[in-house]
Amino acid sequence: MSAPAPRPPARGLRLGLDALAAGDAAGARRLLEYAHRCDPEDAAAALARAQVLLRLGDPGAVDAFAALAAAEDVREAWFGWAASLLDAGAAGAAQARLAEALRRHAPSRDEAVLACFDRIAAAGPGWCGLTGDGMLLVSPLRAGSLAATLDGMALQLPRCEPGQRIAVRLPEGWRATSAMEVALGGAALLGSPLAPSVIGRTVGFVAARGGGIEGWARLPADADQEVILTLESAEAAPVPLRVGPVGFRLAADALPAGAITLRGPDGRPLLGSPLDPGAEARAAAAAARATAARHRGRRAAEAEMPDAMPDIMPAWADAVPPPRPHGPAAAPPPAARPPVDVVIPVHDGARPCSPAWPACWRPCPPAAA
Repeated sequence: MSAPAPRPPARGLRLGLDALAAGDAAGARRLLEYAHRCDPEDAAAALARAQVLLRLGDPGAVDAFAALAAAEDVREAWFGWAASLLDAGAAGAAQARLAEALRRHAPSRDEAVLACFDRIAAAGPGWCGLTGDGMLLVSPLRAGSLAATLDGMALQLPRCEPGQRIAVRLPEGWRATSAMEVALGGAALLGSPLAPSVIGRTVGFVAARGGGIEGWARLPADADQEVILTLESAEAAPVPLRVGPVGFRLAADALPAGAITLRGPDGRPLLGSPLDPGAEARAAAAAARATAARHRGRRAAEAEMPDAMPDIMPAWADAVPPPRPHGPAAAPPPAARPPVDVVIPVHDGARPCSPAWPACWRPCPPAAA
């Protein structure tokens, strides 16, 4: 059986992105406008359309990026919003949008985007940003001494010339801090104060499947950054686990026995963790042994009954029967009542309806015994 054809909006988005990659911005705009009209809630189509408008110099890019930033809060929307405002001649508004974006989102790794940051911040001392793996980026645009603090603790920054971008690795524990301030000659850089706990936050999910585990994890503020999880158990030393954008899956033979915990780089366990992937299999084996032992006699049962059932045992809601009622049997439901007509006059209709009411008042037949 052949794969189903993509729906029209998805096909328009794919063709529009292909046209954009081929340098046909006008053709890409036509296709992406169509995809956006078909599904205005599709964030991917809305972002691609806004980027085409920005490339073509269309003033509508400002509103397109603004709507997307308000709805999705993705960094590409904020960066595009700042760039479109700069093209529209609103340099002050562009600086405000870029500063707001850099406080909560990691900067792009695209050199062309970083060069755009330099143009937006040209009227000030420069800009700063923080990546999801703890790398501080600073781009000073004038001479002066750099200073940075992490929750009030001073950090050592190397000297650099105007226009020279530098990167500094933050110390361990930076994700637990709330504010990082960066200044050049006493003037705050665009983006300062940064929010390390927000930029370094991890979200994800893990579940047991077939004795193994599968799930996903990412950094919402730095979606391009590879996530390194930590797999912990009482039976083995912590093990790092690198997670890509498509998620992860580990078979049972790659996991330690017993309950495990998966923690993100910020130290918090993923949703669904801790869990015991082998609990279901062990519970089934214990139940089978117990059943077999009961059929071989009481003495054999006492010798072979398991010492204890697993501490963690999954149970699916649709596999659990409803509770059986206790006490005397419930009374049978009452007999069905005859239908009843309800007349509700509206819009001051009581007076014109009142002459017809007597005709509606007819006795109802007695209810069946």
